[in-house]
Amino acid sequence: MKLGDNRPPGSFERTISIVAAVLTIGQVAWWGYGTIKDISIPLWAYLTSVFTSFVAAALFFRHRHREEVNAQHLAFKVLDRISFDYLPDSPQNHGWRLSIDGPDGTPPVFSAAQDSPLPGAMKVLQSSRYALDYAANQTQSLANMVEVYIRLDDACLYLKTRIVSRDGTKSQDVWLAGPAS
Repeated sequence: MKLGDNRPPGSFERTISIVAAVLTIGQVAWWGYGTIKDISIPLWAYLTSVFTSFVAAALFFRHRHREEVNAQHLAFKVLDRISFDYLPDSPQNHGWRLSIDGPDGTPPVFSAAQDSPLPGAMKVLQSSRYALDYAANQTQSLANMVEVYIRLDDACLYLKTRIVSRDGTKSQDVWLAGPAS
């Protein structure tokens, strides 16, 4: 598939499979018509019908196998989960580093988010700007996907991660910024 191609993966194979199936049905109908009218059907008609049947079946099963493989790749193993189920204890006691910016220097108040649809969520009440940093442990650093559930009110999420090329020869640290209200 070329860059910029809007078709879903496997749509070409699916289209060819449908065309081959329709041709096969048409050829079988022609056979039936020929036998009713007692018309002789040439050998090439039988061979093309067998060929189009084979193409339709091969592409159908190839596409189906691709969908199964894609589904297996989409399934992922959770390596670790960062949860705040220890609240009301401070996140600083659990590997987080707090930095406060502002004239009053009042630290934010951390509590369990009771209205969250996910267990172990944290609610932060802030009176000044702050940063809360967490360094990934060895297990978390092996992940190739990060899933973040966050609701921000007048805040922004920054995520520092290392991007690695597919062949693993190049890497670069980048910052990703979440939405700011």
